[in-house]
Amino acid sequence: TFHLASEPKGLTLVCQEASAKKPSHLRVEFSQGPLAYRRVHGGGKNQAIAKAVGLKHYPQPLRVMDATAGWGRDAFVLASLGCNLHLIEQSPIMGALLEDGLKRACADPIIGSWMSAMKLSVAKAEDILNELEACDYPAVIYLDPMFPDSEGSALHTLRMRVLREIVRDMEPSDKLLALARSKAHKRVVVKRPKQAEPLDDQVPDFAIHSVSHRYDVYLTR
Repeated sequence: TFHLASEPKGLTLVCQEASAKKPSHLRVEFSQGPLAYRRVHGGGKNQAIAKAVGLKHYPQPLRVMDATAGWGRDAFVLASLGCNLHLIEQSPIMGALLEDGLKRACADPIIGSWMSAMKLSVAKAEDILNELEACDYPAVIYLDPMFPDSEGSALHTLRMRVLREIVRDMEPSDKLLALARSKAHKRVVVKRPKQAEPLDDQVPDFAIHSVSHRYDVYLTR
């Protein structure tokens, strides 16, 4: 079970798992924790995600739409590398957490100056894409749908388990990839487990591999 709570450190998702003695308190944190470490030590534009969106190939700042924002971690990495990010999140719960995290990050003296490059829309990705005018098409659309369950796989982290529960009935339609390919100026990038089949059986133009993931890249023409 979980619920939102206003705590001194920010809007918090309080989660109580059956196997845990105490509840967990989860927030969207951009200025500290793992994302702060990755911003400094993550490898810059040589990271797999940076290569996948084509950061070195296109004029900067690169306009990227993250159509499945979740906890906002990949969007933050791209923003820290100079991209302009439009985050789309369908879940009102995740949207509230993201909005609170972005607000706190904008006030941070270290990262606040470039956090304005991240804007958030709480809506269905399909609705946002269908309403876009041609002049507003992003260069890149990034998709990170929930990974498929697989027997014998490692237990998902708490954040991913909670996210899966929250968006269980909100998964993007199987037409989202095709729609994204019709709206992105340069490419669509889909994050997948390393051994998973391509999303919707649509074969990518190429893939970029990281230690634990694969980024399928679909060039638009």
